[in-house]
Amino acid sequence: MDAGSRCCRSPPAAAPGLPAPRVEACRARPVDGTQGAGPHDPLAVSPDCTASKGEVPSKAVSIAQLQHQLLTAQPYHFTSDDLLFEVHAIRHAVAPEDRGQARTAFFSKPQACLRASPLVKQFGWGLHHDAESKVAAYDVATEAYRELITRKNLKIVAGMRNHRAAGLPRQGEPSGREGTDSCPAGDSSTPRPG
Repeated sequence: MDAGSRCCRSPPAAAPGLPAPRVEACRARPVDGTQGAGPHDPLAVSPDCTASKGEVPSKAVSIAQLQHQLLTAQPYHFTSDDLLFEVHAIRHAVAPEDRGQARTAFFSKPQACLRASPLVKQFGWGLHHDAESKVAAYDVATEAYRELITRKNLKIVAGMRNHRAAGLPRQGEPSGREGTDSCPAGDSSTPRPG
């Protein structure tokens, strides 16, 4: 992820003996200071995505291929967290009986939100969350995608850039933002280590 558009989510601590609380995807905060994009707001492709239409990722069992397969086979079935964990579980062959514990372990570490998904960064797919925070993928070349991102009543959230914007420090260089949250959305209350 580039330094100017990292997104982080530090999961809240679980109470002893209880499963970890759900941590939903980052929602960019509108300039008016409200809490963020609503559940119907679309996630547009990254500004530097070169795909002119939705491309099917070809690398087998890659994050992109699995996310695409799950979202196109079952639109609005997975929340962002469900999708992230399902991809992890498939790639790591997590047995069904071990999924509860594996999910707790998976979300015990910060996870990137769907703004960092290769679908929005490289492959030309926009994402949309419904009122229940379930996700669907939309091909950037479709009328449905264009209709979603042109609605005046929605806050459009762009996917993260593929490359560092000019003028930003390289990883490891001081940024002047040490000890602050580097998520542009500002919704993580836990600072990321520099």
